[in-house]
Amino acid sequence: ARCGSTNQFQIGYAQSNFAEPYRAATDDQMKKLFASVPQFHLTITDGTGDAGVQATQIKAFQTQGVDLLISSPQDTVPGTPPITAVYQAGIPVILLDRTISTDAYTAFIGGDNVAIGKMAGQYVATKLLPNGGDVAIVEGDQATQPALDRQNGFKAGVAGNANIHVVAE
Repeated sequence: ARCGSTNQFQIGYAQSNFAEPYRAATDDQMKKLFASVPQFHLTITDGTGDAGVQATQIKAFQTQGVDLLISSPQDTVPGTPPITAVYQAGIPVILLDRTISTDAYTAFIGGDNVAIGKMAGQYVATKLLPNGGDVAIVEGDQATQPALDRQNGFKAGVAGNANIHVVAE
């Protein structure tokens, strides 16, 4: 990693937003974790749920020369160019929970959302509605890959029961 002669590491965390309780808990845990290592200096930005705001913050982290970028991209497609630029500049990138549309990152930390959705669909198909029925899917944010992956996984999971019909999404 690129660090100064003082062995200090500047870490930028481009959070998608501070408003969601899950995101706030993640931020608190990150602060505690990084505070335990005196050489690590963490800056967390609030993307305010706006992919454009978050892209500007990611570009600023690159300009500032952070040693590591961590991000939970607000949206998959708009998040790809600024994160790719950071990665191509030689700065390691860790994505949390949400991915981008290329493999221009160092590591991804998150669940297998297709498998999670599929397990939920299989549960519905075998336990809740073994004789079939109509199902409505309440969608997450369709601009994020986890929501799309869980939805596709769910559909694959209920497909095992021909008597289940997805009637609304």
